[in-house]
Amino acid sequence: MKPVGAHLLLNHQLSFSRVSPPFGGPPQPTQGYSFGAILVPGQGAGTMLRADVDGDLNVSARGAADLGAGIAARLNLQLARQRGGRGEPGAFELSLGASRDAWNARVLSGSGGYWQAAGLAKVWGTPTQQLAVGGEAYWVGVQRTSGAGAALRWRGKLLGGEHSATLQASTAGAGSVTWRREYGDRVALWSQLDVVRASGRPRDAVCTAGYDAQLRMARLRGSFDTRGMLRVALEERVAPGVSVTVSAEIDHARGDHRFGLGLSSEPVG
Repeated sequence: MKPVGAHLLLNHQLSFSRVSPPFGGPPQPTQGYSFGAILVPGQGAGTMLRADVDGDLNVSARGAADLGAGIAARLNLQLARQRGGRGEPGAFELSLGASRDAWNARVLSGSGGYWQAAGLAKVWGTPTQQLAVGGEAYWVGVQRTSGAGAALRWRGKLLGGEHSATLQASTAGAGSVTWRREYGDRVALWSQLDVVRASGRPRDAVCTAGYDAQLRMARLRGSFDTRGMLRVALEERVAPGVSVTVSAEIDHARGDHRFGLGLSSEPVG
């Protein structure tokens, strides 16, 4: 990422990875390049406009505007290049959100006749503990389907540490329970149980445990789940504004192992 002015930044991204075919088979190598521009007018902390184009000439754009009084708007657009060189509209998403000290809400509209409304409100709180309740509802006009979900979140100090717990459930048959324990400002342990029960399919449950450690010049993250998936990532700052990330993923169930190396640069000052 390179600044070319007071409000404009340019971004180049080159990626190499392996993608599993949708109908089975060994993962196939793939690579990609994208070029992007970010415009920050400076009118507000949440105001920006970003556009990216990849090697296949697929264009995506994202915009955010801070309207003041805790109200913000966001817009996502995608333009996919089809055969013959023609560009056809892809997906779009427009959202409007409001945030206050004790609650936040959002209304979203997207392609395919998708509508969503969500909110979160603090229902009880003390200097050391907080309890919040949230919910969402959605409607997909093209498929004429709807659904809803609810969440309960608690955060507080217990047994000398900072704890948080979240319970989520939806009408689609999915539910999750998350617990996180923070040891100071640098180390955190967490675990999550996900349960999915789709129509006509057996119940599927996965339990994941992980850690997140902030070191002086690096960040170490990792997780392991009951499916045999092990993930580790180490991000280290090697110079002001320059970071190197090394990651590994081991899938014991499928015997698929991956390794990644990344380099990121951001303007300083």
